[in-house]
Amino acid sequence: MSKIKTNSSFLFIGNLVYAVCQWGMLVVYAKLGSPEVVGQFSLASAILVPMVMFANLQLRAIQATDAADKYSLDDFMAIRMVSLGIFFCLVAVVGVLFYRENGVLPVLFVLALAKGIEALNDVLYGYFQKHERMGFIARSMAIKGVSSLAIVAVIFHISKNLSLSLAALTLVWLGRMLFFDFPALARFESGRYIYHGAGNFLGRILKSYVDRKVFLKEILANGACLGMVMGLISLNTSTPRYIVDRLLGSRDLGFFAAMAYTSVAIYMFVVAVGQATLPRLARHFIDGDKAGFLKVLFRNIIVVVIYGSAGLVVVSFFGQKLLSIAYTKDYAAYNSVLILILLSSVVFSVASMLGYALTAIKCYVEQIPVFLAVILVNAALCYFLTPRFGLEGAAWGMVGGYATQAVLSIFLLSRKMSGIRDVFKGNIDPATH
Repeated sequence: MSKIKTNSSFLFIGNLVYAVCQWGMLVVYAKLGSPEVVGQFSLASAILVPMVMFANLQLRAIQATDAADKYSLDDFMAIRMVSLGIFFCLVAVVGVLFYRENGVLPVLFVLALAKGIEALNDVLYGYFQKHERMGFIARSMAIKGVSSLAIVAVIFHISKNLSLSLAALTLVWLGRMLFFDFPALARFESGRYIYHGAGNFLGRILKSYVDRKVFLKEILANGACLGMVMGLISLNTSTPRYIVDRLLGSRDLGFFAAMAYTSVAIYMFVVAVGQATLPRLARHFIDGDKAGFLKVLFRNIIVVVIYGSAGLVVVSFFGQKLLSIAYTKDYAAYNSVLILILLSSVVFSVASMLGYALTAIKCYVEQIPVFLAVILVNAALCYFLTPRFGLEGAAWGMVGGYATQAVLSIFLLSRKMSGIRDVFKGNIDPATH
């Protein structure tokens, strides 16, 4: 269990450093630029995130749970190349049709290139995660975050050009992948994929297209379901903000978004715990060890609930003072909203751990109706509660949405585990099941 704790700590630190640096980029654009610059960056990000979520196909989760070593890194790289091609085509079509005249098109295209490099890098992270080398992932993410913030601050300070600063960011990410991540892959001798240069890399990918079509189709089928799930998750996260903006206006949305950002530490911790234990859950399933599977799952839930509850207690007593320090005194009046948002984060933590468990047993398609139901509940609650209770109503909508996700995930997990009880008893080969 100490290895799981170590892996979780590595991922949490790496994710947290990266998240803080991403927030720092927004601060740079706000302080050195103008609201219009921040708006262009935010709009470009909002356009790209749903497409990126689907194009990623959650290959990293499929890699991490491939305990039977059915697929190779070459297979995942081959699929990622195809999905990125589709992603870039979609970006071009959407950008030219809808954003050609408002100045966001150059920002959209440059940021899309950065997201493409990030998507390639994610496949490498999936390989190291599968082999539980979380320390490398954490170091890489920390380097990525710090270098991103530094280059954006310098270039934007000199040029005051958003597109140019994002172009520099793209080059930094490309350099880090080529000169840090790929060499680390070459030094990793316990895996069966060793990087020997760009020619070898491309040759392996082309070979996968020719020799492993059946495996690529399997990955694509599973990944499409997971990609759709992640797209729905992204939509669910954005739903309260759409409704607040429509019903209360942009000023209230600004307060709401500021409150929501404070839960990023909880989110990053949940991601770290979930990703660190995902390979272990998959191995317990493959080995038919139901007791071990449930032990890891319950321990994950307890850990994330304790962590989230600690944050909830802190803001209950010191929230107003912290908001005044972090933002301004105007934000302190919304401490009750902050408390509700952190409460929703605790519920989200439980639902997420159940989601990782479902992914570990390769329950992909069945999660799509769950998230459709969650979005409907979230939207309905926010729509009816926000006019009456203001931002607190929107926060209660988030709580209700995540509670729905947790309940439906418990039902689905119980049903799936009941259906695969012979696997846990060792009567069926899990790899073929």
